[in-house]
Amino acid sequence: MQPRQPTDNSTSTYAAQTLQNLKEIGVTSTSARSDYVAIGPDGRKLTSSTGIDTWKHKDSKAKTHYSFNELTGEVESRVYNSEGTLVRYNGKHLGDNNSQYQTNIVLQLSDNETVKNATNALTKKHPDNSYIAKIDDNGKLTVYDLNGNEVNLNVNGKYRINVVAHGSEMTAIGAEQLAAHITNLQTKLRIEQTEQGRIALVGCETDKPSSSGTAAEITSLAQLVAKRLYDSGNGTINAEVTGRTTQIEVNADGTKTMLTGGTKTVYSWDTDKGGMSQKTETVKSHSGVLKNPLINLNEEIQRLEELLKSKKFTSKKQSKHYELLSGTLHAFREVRENEWTSIILD
Repeated sequence: MQPRQPTDNSTSTYAAQTLQNLKEIGVTSTSARSDYVAIGPDGRKLTSSTGIDTWKHKDSKAKTHYSFNELTGEVESRVYNSEGTLVRYNGKHLGDNNSQYQTNIVLQLSDNETVKNATNALTKKHPDNSYIAKIDDNGKLTVYDLNGNEVNLNVNGKYRINVVAHGSEMTAIGAEQLAAHITNLQTKLRIEQTEQGRIALVGCETDKPSSSGTAAEITSLAQLVAKRLYDSGNGTINAEVTGRTTQIEVNADGTKTMLTGGTKTVYSWDTDKGGMSQKTETVKSHSGVLKNPLINLNEEIQRLEELLKSKKFTSKKQSKHYELLSGTLHAFREVRENEWTSIILD
C-alpha cells in the first residue's frame, strides 16, 4: 500500500501501475479505494477519508476495479459506487445513462435490414453501456462496441440481452439452439449473476401459443427458451425471459411498440416453488398499426418455403417443427391474399 495515500484518487495511478508490476507473477486484476484503508482487529477492511479517524466498515466512496483487456492487453478501469453500480468506465462517466440496466447487449441474429435497424436503435438508446453480439457463419460469437471494435466484457450487476430477429427466424432456429446461443453469450460476457438479468426475445409473436398440444403443455417459443435456460433449476435461474404474443416493432428512438391486443409475458424461475412462473407485464406503447414490425410477409413466405424444401425438413415431414412452420406459412399466405398486410406494413 502506498504510504500515507489512498490507493486510488483523481491524481494517482498507483493501483494501475501496481497491476502492471504484478502482471509477471500472474495477477490479472486488482481493486483500489478513494479513501484510506486499514485492517480492523476482526480482519475486515476499514476506510477513512482522513486516514486518522472516523474509520468505517462500509466505504461510502467509490471503489475502482482494474483488469487487463484480453484483446489489447491494456489496463481497464471500472469505478463502482457504494451500492455496487458501475458509474465510470475507463475515465468516462456513466451518470447520464438512464437505463435501469448496467449493461445492455443486443444479440443480432440476422443481417436483414429491419433487424439491423432495430439493433442500431436499441443500442443508440443507451450508447454508454450498449454492445452488439453477432454469430458468424462458422458459429463464432463476437461482441462489439458501437464503433465496431471487438471487446471483452466482465458483466457485473443488472443486465439485459435483447435477442433480435424476425419471429419466424427465431422459430426456424428453434428454442434449443436459441437457448444455446444465449448461454454461450452469457459465458462470453462472464456474467456475475449478482442481480437479476432480463432476456428479451425481440421479434414478432415469440410468445404466441402454437396450435398443437393441450393447454397444459409448453406451447410458445419464449416458454421453451426459458425452460431450457432454467434447466429445472440447474441453469440460468437468475434471469427473466420475455416474449410477446403479437407483432412488435422497434422505433427509431429504441423504444418498442406492440400491436394492440397482444400481451407481453415475463417468465422467471421461482426458487421457493422449484419451478417456472409467469406474469403479464404492461407495455409502455401499443398501436393498431405498425409501420415497420419485425416481420415482412413476402420475405418470411419466401424464407419458409425455402426452409421447408430443405433436406432438414423433407426427410422429417412428420416432425412438430415441420407442422408448425407449415401452419405459419399457410397463415402468412392467407394474410397476403386477403390484403391484410396494410395493417402491419407500409
